[in-house]
Amino acid sequence: MKCYYINNDTRCNTRDTHNDTQSNTRQYAENSSKDKLIEILERELKHSKDKLEKAKQEKENLYKLLSQQQQLSLSDKNKIKVLELEQE
Repeated sequence: MKCYYINNDTRCNTRDTHNDTQSNTRQYAENSSKDKLIEILERELKHSKDKLEKAKQEKENLYKLLSQQQQLSLSDKNKIKVLELEQE
């Protein structure tokens, strides 16, 4: 804001004051928009991390189930061999 002095009285250019107000309003709006965008991105990041964690847990469960299935299959094969040997 540009001000000047006349007879010990301060006079300011109202155009400069208006420009300063517009600039401040624009800056506030930009900062507000940035804050909202940051909030949205943080929520999306948290959601993505939660989904990733859930996917990791599901993957671990699938590996456990696969391992159990392989053990059962091996056990069944061994039982079949034993039965075949008993029949001979």
